[in-house]
Amino acid sequence: MPTLKFPLSRIEGHAQVVIEVQGGKVVSAYFQATEFRGFDHLVKGVPAEDMVVIVPRICGVCSTAHHVAAVEALEDAYGVTPPPLARNIRELLLLGQLIQNQATSLFIFTMPDRLGTESIFQIPDQADTAQPMHIAQGVAQVRKAGTNLINVMAIEQALRVAAERYITAERIDMELEHAVGRVVRAFDPCIACATH
Repeated sequence: MPTLKFPLSRIEGHAQVVIEVQGGKVVSAYFQATEFRGFDHLVKGVPAEDMVVIVPRICGVCSTAHHVAAVEALEDAYGVTPPPLARNIRELLLLGQLIQNQATSLFIFTMPDRLGTESIFQIPDQADTAQPMHIAQGVAQVRKAGTNLINVMAIEQALRVAAERYITAERIDMELEHAVGRVVRAFDPCIACATH
């Protein structure tokens, strides 16, 4: 019985499709994730409050969802009920990520299929490049809008909270510099790349 394995590209992560054939008939066909990330092992023994910094690194595409999930897990563990404003900010964060992810998925993962090529950088010579480029520019703008929504709603609010903690009428505590760095890194250490 031959087993056919087709590694997948243009997806987030590593996976393959496995098709088992017997006597010329398909016996099974399934999707199989092939990578071992091991985050559940990496975080053993790590303080729970560090999870909001570590867990978003699970995925470069959907780090915001992992960040929110880590925060919600901590709230559950400590019996914390977030105020309505925090829930609203999270909802906006997740909507921003949804916008950003859909644009990434369309532009990087799906568009090459529509163009009949393996990559957006390998557009066939005979293809009409005006329409795909117009679409690509629109998708890039949509992705940037999603990123901006994440940045504005979450990072700026968190930076304000951090600043208020270290600034008083009498003085500015220089620990503020470290605090704002922690805030930005907690959201996304690659934010500078993602926002320009």
